[in-house]
Amino acid sequence: MTDGRWKLTHHLFGDGERNRYEGTKLEGLAVLHAQIEGMPETSQAKRLREACRTPPEYELFDLERDPNELTNLYGDQKHAKVRKRLLETLAAWQESSADPFRDPSYVERFTAAYQRNYELWESLGGHKMRDKTALDFSEFIPPWDPSPYLGKKDQ
Repeated sequence: MTDGRWKLTHHLFGDGERNRYEGTKLEGLAVLHAQIEGMPETSQAKRLREACRTPPEYELFDLERDPNELTNLYGDQKHAKVRKRLLETLAAWQESSADPFRDPSYVERFTAAYQRNYELWESLGGHKMRDKTALDFSEFIPPWDPSPYLGKKDQ
């Protein structure tokens, strides 16, 4: 969610503690990880890797002062009004768009389906997998009528 100056990011599965890559195979990145491990704890690369591994639930960036989104200001009380405004804007958008991820039971079902599909994907060869139709997220795809979005020439 952004107003042009400020950007609020909600990581649906972020909690700042859980490693989102735990149990996944990252062989292709082994050299990069080894290089990063040798860097000082304060290095930008190490900070960014950890932020990606264990993202917080929310991030707030001042795009004017920090266009590369390196400093999360979400917990900074100086920006409480901006944070509150963008959270309210996000909540209103979620309400108006009937965002199913507002419902914790939906998030739970989606997470379980994602894990099942990931394990299946991995067992079938991962990125080398030929039959992508084996993965199934159909229960999360609502019926959709595209007609309101089609121009007259398309009908």
